Amino acid sequence: MLNFAEIMRNAQGGAAIESFAAQFGMSQEDTRKALAALAPAFALGLQEQREKPDHLRDLAEAMAHGAYAPFFESAAEAYSQDARRRGEEALGALFGSPDLARNLSDQSAKLAGLSRETMSQMMPYVAATLMGGMGEHMRSQSDSRRDRASENPYEAMFSAMFGVEPEPAPPPKSEGEKAVAEMFSHWERFMQLGRQMQDAQMQMMRTLFEDAARQMAHAAPEAGAQDKPQAPKDEG
Repeated sequence: MLNFAEIMRNAQGGAAIESFAAQFGMSQEDTRKALAALAPAFALGLQEQREKPDHLRDLAEAMAHGAYAPFFESAAEAYSQDARRRGEEALGALFGSPDLARNLSDQSAKLAGLSRETMSQMMPYVAATLMGGMGEHMRSQSDSRRDRASENPYEAMFSAMFGVEPEPAPPPKSEGEKAVAEMFSHWERFMQLGRQMQDAQMQMMRTLFEDAARQMAHAAPEAGAQDKPQAPKDEG
């Protein structure tokens, strides 16, 4: 989650943590926890689109053309109505289903120890800021890589979010393989319903959260130091 932490650290001229904290009435420590908890949610949402990258095309093009840049660059723009609208569009492209977005938001709230309402309110604005930073990364690529990104927006967004290239997609399946896979997928979906699926997803998010939390902690080491009282100097 290194790129996620870097993007949020650099957003709004390096003041995003303080800005989000003030906007949503939280401490900076709780804000870092919230952002760290949302990192795996965005990662899982992006992963959902691996087999259908065309669903990301409009979002990727908007990012590459700078539509999200103001929300990354300026605190004055980051919490505007336009930021919320653009953030909700990004969430729609990433998660597809409102139920999935709500589920991941609720689980992120549990990880961070925050209320569902706070996390739900933050999520579109975090999305807008994140897409702005990822768009900056995409615009910095060479012409050849931008051409590849236009062909597969999933690869471009994966690289921008994680700082590495995604693994190659598996080869396409034959019609017979697709039929068998679909038959078993219905059974698998049935078996995954309920608590077992939620527990597995929660464990995956917890693992990703711990990694993101370490990155967010490194992103603002000075902030943590300022929270501690300074020991008096020994004049002798």
